[in-house]
Amino acid sequence: MFYREFKNNSVYITGVESFSLPHTLDCGQAFRWEELSDNCWHGVAYNKYLKIEKLLDGTIVLHNNPRGF
Repeated sequence: MFYREFKNNSVYITGVESFSLPHTLDCGQAFRWEELSDNCWHGVAYNKYLKIEKLLDGTIVLHNNPRGF
């Protein structure tokens, strides 16, 4: 089971096992995603900018920039 928490215009997701950002976002079936650094990607989905980061403790953070880009 996973848990989510909303804070600072971001969503923090914990309790997810075996999730890989590179395997998911660079698989050839996901488009418009670019790797910024290890465990950090950004892209556009549904006309909204999103930055996804996986922290060292396994927490997945969905950052949304309210200004757009």
